[in-house]
Amino acid sequence: MEAKVLSKITHKDLSEFADICKSITEIDKEKFIDEVKQLYRWHDNGEVPERIKNLQDKWYKSLMFDSPDYSIYDDAYYLADCWACWKIYSRKYLKSIMDSKSLGFKDSHRNYHNARSVVDDIGAIGSVVDVGCGIGYSTLAIKEMFPKANVYGTNIEGTKQWDLCKKLGIELRADIKEIGKTDLVVAFEYFEHFEDPVQHLKQIVETLQPKYFLIASSFGTISIGHFVSQKYNNKKVASKGFGRIFNQELRKMGYKQQETNIYNRKPSYWKR
Repeated sequence: MEAKVLSKITHKDLSEFADICKSITEIDKEKFIDEVKQLYRWHDNGEVPERIKNLQDKWYKSLMFDSPDYSIYDDAYYLADCWACWKIYSRKYLKSIMDSKSLGFKDSHRNYHNARSVVDDIGAIGSVVDVGCGIGYSTLAIKEMFPKANVYGTNIEGTKQWDLCKKLGIELRADIKEIGKTDLVVAFEYFEHFEDPVQHLKQIVETLQPKYFLIASSFGTISIGHFVSQKYNNKKVASKGFGRIFNQELRKMGYKQQETNIYNRKPSYWKR
């Protein structure tokens, strides 16, 4: 399925996604589609599905023993949740940076000056890395937005997400060292999945040396793969509010957060 970021996702799109999932792992297609629809309702403040509760319990119990259970990422049900997040969150982030008024000054008469999109501001670039690209649909959409760029996704090799991305034709890399210097790094719902996100950020900056970052993080929220506390300078710091520390570190590395008209600055746009 071609990822049309501005197109409405239909039942046919979900059915095609379920077919791809069925080709890489054992699922009951109709049950899988029903589970995705339950996840839509949950993300819209509905009741937490039982299988989500089970995966969350498995994850947070593992943290109690300081032994994160990363096998949760390879659960077939996690693919269903990734699709729901693509539909509800990632597409919204991508639409916002394509908005022709995502940058520019609005005067007291509500007129925009120097209005342009974040995508236009970034312009023609040579390469993009979508770190932690999940099921790959954001990566496909980014390729549409920057058609002349080499677009890579990073993922955990050998997982169902890796296999799914391969089916979609994503240029996958297991290690950012295989990519080298790049122009733009996209990190949607990514850094909160690391116990020491600042250390990982430093590795990205040192290896990829991007001029631009687009970041949407959810530190301090309860979800599969999120940490209750983060490591920072060899100490544990509560995840809630960690975004301020993270942004401070970006500034220390020479990045400046750009003023945008994007709601809640999510994603935030950084440049150096």
